[in-house]
Amino acid sequence: MRILVATDFSVRSHRALRRAGLLAGPRRGKLMPMHVVEGLGTRQVAQDLREAQRMILEQVAVVPELFRAGCEPIVIGGEPACAVLHAASAWEIELIVVGSPSVPPGRTSGETLRALVRRSQCPVLVVRQPVEGPYRKVLASIDLSDTSTRALRGVGSLGLADDADVTVLHAFRAPATTKLRAVGVSQEHLDDYVESWRTGFAGELDDILTREGLERGDWRRRVEEGRPRDVIPRVAMEYRADLVAVGTHGRTGLARALRGSVAEDLLSTPGPDVLVVPPPRRTPGRPTWLRLGASRPPDVQPAPGFAVT
Repeated sequence: MRILVATDFSVRSHRALRRAGLLAGPRRGKLMPMHVVEGLGTRQVAQDLREAQRMILEQVAVVPELFRAGCEPIVIGGEPACAVLHAASAWEIELIVVGSPSVPPGRTSGETLRALVRRSQCPVLVVRQPVEGPYRKVLASIDLSDTSTRALRGVGSLGLADDADVTVLHAFRAPATTKLRAVGVSQEHLDDYVESWRTGFAGELDDILTREGLERGDWRRRVEEGRPRDVIPRVAMEYRADLVAVGTHGRTGLARALRGSVAEDLLSTPGPDVLVVPPPRRTPGRPTWLRLGASRPPDVQPAPGFAVT
């Protein structure tokens, strides 16, 4: 597994490196800690690049979870989100790991994080809590779409559920409940109406898991009425989840403004770590520079050779 870890040498970046090391270690994965120095071409940027190379080697050397993983630190200049996304695409990274405060991030770090979540073509793991070992309780939210089943596959294929209890959650809205209440339908009949929708969605959830080969006897199912942005944080708190997995639909512009983003809602409030899985890539296959046989992507240079063995 190839993991890129974005680091700015902060405490939250240290947490991200530790989590990435836990994921990569058992699989002998390849880790690429990456720091981006903002700007290009000036003497000050050149000095900052040299200093960042020294700092990233020092940071990697003191993270015990990295001792079993091969590390290739990378330091480049540019705009942080664009540089990380470019490197992830060029190296066919399978997972981006980034640290974030347990409380909502500030404006600058928040913009970078939102850009990664919105534009990444591979899953993004946002580490928000202290690392205390492998994940123990994983909540995987599914809206019955192809993208959300990809989120479930990601939980398994990335090793996030190896030692965890997993609950698969679907949040739904029973249609026209407000109108039914307004015309005098009793609460008892409304409850029966909502329950009928819950039963239907529970059956559909089981069918999808079976069809996609994701049915696991030890994975719990839970179907709750309400908006996903309300239900997911509530259930995560009740369940004491240390990881929530969600899929995104890759919406941008007006569609995103109108319908919102569950992933961004989760990241805007305190809570557990979040795995964001994007929709399938629009242009499958290896990048052109790889097909042509180049050994490294253009404009991405690693720090001086360093490997932890």
